Amino acid sequence: MLLLLSLAFWAVAFLFIVFGGYSMYRNGINEYHDDYLFKDDHLSVMYSLLVIGFGVLFFLIGMIGIWATCSENYCGLSLFKNITQFFFLVELGIFITVVYTLSKGPSKKADEIHNIMQKYDGYNAESQSLDYGQQKLQCCGVQGFFDWEYTPWFDAAANNSVPLSCCIYPQNCTGSLEQPENLFTEGCAGKLSEKIKLYATTSIITSVILLVLTVFGKLSIIQIRNRDFNYVHIN
Repeated sequence: MLLLLSLAFWAVAFLFIVFGGYSMYRNGINEYHDDYLFKDDHLSVMYSLLVIGFGVLFFLIGMIGIWATCSENYCGLSLFKNITQFFFLVELGIFITVVYTLSKGPSKKADEIHNIMQKYDGYNAESQSLDYGQQKLQCCGVQGFFDWEYTPWFDAAANNSVPLSCCIYPQNCTGSLEQPENLFTEGCAGKLSEKIKLYATTSIITSVILLVLTVFGKLSIIQIRNRDFNYVHIN
């Protein structure tokens, strides 16, 4: 059983490394942006590296399990058990952190977006951050493009339009509210919430996998102990 468990660790390691690599490729490791609000690229790359790191560690744990099983080394089995328990506790801590972020993050981000919109002028660093985020996430405003109607920038522009970063195709768009079909309709708060939920879901799946592997690891070690005890008792 422990041999199969070790191979399961290798399978999980492979999936984690592939998923982490794909996530890093998709978000673009070179797409760092000096912003104050949309730190999603930074978070995505860090998260991808964390997933890859767990994949490498799972691979090493699998190697220890195979070595301990083939050599029937009790110290190796104990090491395998302790490592799986340790990483389960680590992942549990990450899971709690992610759940807390999931509960607090969206409302906090919504407030930050609203505050930047109130100071938006199209030129300062925070304005460029907001433009970058709206294009990156394909969103507009907090809950939708209509949020821009209640900003000083909208009143000063006096042309009934939103920033070009709200346009689906900026080269063929003026940002006019009279042509809403050319604008992103979803708010940025919702888009950011979807990102946080993705991280939370992955963390939950990882925690469940580690819990299952840890339980099976303990059962395997108990089985080996009983077998060795019966062997010594018979002799």
